[in-house]
Amino acid sequence: MSEEGTEPQGEGNILDEDREILKDVRRIAGWRVSPRHLDVSMIALDETGEEPTVERIAEIATALHGDGSRRQKRNADLWRLLGAQLAVRGKPADPDAQLAFIGRAKSLADENLPDSDFLLVATALAGANHPLTPEMTADATSMIVEMLGPGFDAEQLDERLDKAVDQAMADRAQRANRRRRSGS
Repeated sequence: MSEEGTEPQGEGNILDEDREILKDVRRIAGWRVSPRHLDVSMIALDETGEEPTVERIAEIATALHGDGSRRQKRNADLWRLLGAQLAVRGKPADPDAQLAFIGRAKSLADENLPDSDFLLVATALAGANHPLTPEMTADATSMIVEMLGPGFDAEQLDERLDKAVDQAMADRAQRANRRRRSGS
């Protein structure tokens, strides 16, 4: 807001455009899509390079729509972003699917870490176009925790994500080679 209490020039147009997009998305989706769902849908589409059409945004927002658990109220933005990232990739994305994804990653990692660590890694993997699977999330989270300890922040994660993914892929290849040799 400027000193006179009006919006600076240019910002009003962006807000008006967002309102129109939200209105169109709501019409297509058939329910009152929240601006938060719109935001994460557009982020997910942008990160994958997919064109953010109103129809596609409505499809993603609907895929991650549902009543989240009490657990999903903490870090709600990260849960929604995970859902949008899953939906963009054609995977189940509703709140139950999000919980199942993180639950599987936590059980594979065999780590007693907060959901936020797994959510940060999963959304960072998706944003960097790495595989978005519970297995990769588990492996990369474990490696990041080895490097930084639990409770790392997004900046620390960004600096080490590629190294963690490379190491996770190398470890997976090594395990696969051992299984193949022992089975031969």
